[in-house]
Amino acid sequence: MTTITIKEGKLSRTNFESLSDLQDYLTLKLLQKSNSFSDSFKAELNNREKELLADKTKGVSWDAVKSKISSKK
Repeated sequence: MTTITIKEGKLSRTNFESLSDLQDYLTLKLLQKSNSFSDSFKAELNNREKELLADKTKGVSWDAVKSKISSKK
């Protein structure tokens, strides 16, 4: 096991199933702190959300994506 020390910031989780799980968690934390998204980026996210909600694309359901994100908090 490797110990990583972070001097600034607080993490609500300290145990992760894999490196990928840790990366997902840190990415979500970064996105939660960032409020500097451009208007075009926000518009693109809104368009993608509408596509997913309309089930026009094949893949993971929007509910599955939301539940995975919720479990990472």
